[in-house]
Amino acid sequence: MGSAMTFYSTRHVADWLGISPRTLEGYRITGKGPVFHRFGCRVRYLGADLDIWVAAQRRISTADEGGALRLAVRWQRRKPPWWASGERDAPRNPLGASQWIPVGPDS
Repeated sequence: MGSAMTFYSTRHVADWLGISPRTLEGYRITGKGPVFHRFGCRVRYLGADLDIWVAAQRRISTADEGGALRLAVRWQRRKPPWWASGERDAPRNPLGASQWIPVGPDS
């Protein structure tokens, strides 16, 4: 948005984001908005804080709730879950398929 040490008013930030100043005030109350500074009765936003908050709002779908979900979706694209890889009916052995531990009355 600008210089790292430049402060912006609520109206300026709301215009820049394309939202109403009331929405930005609501974000302050709920904690959903960017970090802000209070100087007496005036609220100001630091340019660097706005850049960080805007970057954190990126989503890849409407179901994406944030960064952690985005990383999980990327991981799933690289490696299918165990049930989709054809190993669904294979017995689960934590030591590996070649190292079976006999368990039961016949062992």
